[in-house]
Amino acid sequence: IVDIGAAEVDALFIRRLRQPTAIAEHAKSTFLALASGRDLVSPLRRVLPELKQQMEERRKETQILSSLVHVDVLKNRNRTLRAALRNVVGFRKDIAAAASDYSKKLAAALEAHGDKKLDDLREIGHQFIEGQLDRFATLSKSKLSVLETMCATSGIDIRAVSLDMSFEDFCWMSVYQKQLDILVETLRLPTRLTEFDVPSGLLPHWIVRREIFHARRASGRAAGSDLGDDHLAALACYADLTIVDKRTHAYLEQGLKRSTSLHQCLREIARVRSTSDLARLLDSPVRIS
Repeated sequence: IVDIGAAEVDALFIRRLRQPTAIAEHAKSTFLALASGRDLVSPLRRVLPELKQQMEERRKETQILSSLVHVDVLKNRNRTLRAALRNVVGFRKDIAAAASDYSKKLAAALEAHGDKKLDDLREIGHQFIEGQLDRFATLSKSKLSVLETMCATSGIDIRAVSLDMSFEDFCWMSVYQKQLDILVETLRLPTRLTEFDVPSGLLPHWIVRREIFHARRASGRAAGSDLGDDHLAALACYADLTIVDKRTHAYLEQGLKRSTSLHQCLREIARVRSTSDLARLLDSPVRIS
């Protein structure tokens, strides 16, 4: 995934390509060499039992993270950054009281919209807030404005920020910046890049990630542990066939109906019911065009 992102940044920032389809084509022809599915099946079969065990061990952790992200999205879906900042100012007055109040609201939201299979959602909300207290303290002690402090702590270029953008988009900009820092290091570029220099809306793999996220947030309750699937789904811009689970498949189908950019750069996707079905499909002699 890092190689894909680095190839796209190279196409956009260095080669100055401006269309997602052209960026994807350049990235594939210049940096990426994908083997056939059949060639990948043998090593997959050998590690399949171990892989299934590891996935099961991580399932609860990803379920928790998926629920936390989901309820936060519900809360901030239609809020502008300007509106969200009014609440953030409260943390500067009394961190402990503000954190306690937020913890209660988060716990209630988790019980209403979190994954039903998780136990003790209130405790999950409390532990999450406990882990954020250092960040609240940083915000409280800063002499900069709230917005400048949030941009500085997240590494966001304030030139790319608008108070009329959604708070959700601001948070995603922070996620994108952390990934972009890794991609710049991978390419060994002599300067730091930000959303202002490399707009995320032009990178094919990021278009896929955002469309999956937009579709996922529309559901009333988090379900499953598919939060990380958007990373792997980025392969769908390059591979002849990309296998995804049923929810991710549905999310991409929804995205294709509303996003011209996604339609232009997405190749073929398919869904399977189990890892065994996945191995059989990859082992199929049928050529996917």
